[in-house]
Amino acid sequence: MTRHLAMSDRIEDYVLAHTRESDAAGRLRAETAALAQARMQIGPAQAAFLALLLRSIGARRCLATGTFTGSTALAVAAALPAAGHLVGCAST
Repeated sequence: MTRHLAMSDRIEDYVLAHTRESDAAGRLRAETAALAQARMQIGPAQAAFLALLLRSIGARRCLATGTFTGSTALAVAAALPAAGHLVGCAST
């Protein structure tokens, strides 16, 4: 599986069973998994939790620093309202 949050196996099984990701996020995660630095991407449960936090605080603007293949930025963008704004900064 992808990145893990610190939790018991029982909680992790529950979270993974109830986590949904978009087709685009799933394709991006699969393509990123083939890269040497694949461990840098977040997992579906982490992306869902981040989206929950952003929606909870009513975020409208976000800054993504250290963008790798964009899986975190995709999760953030999907959580923002239609008029939201995301700036992604990638290093080479």
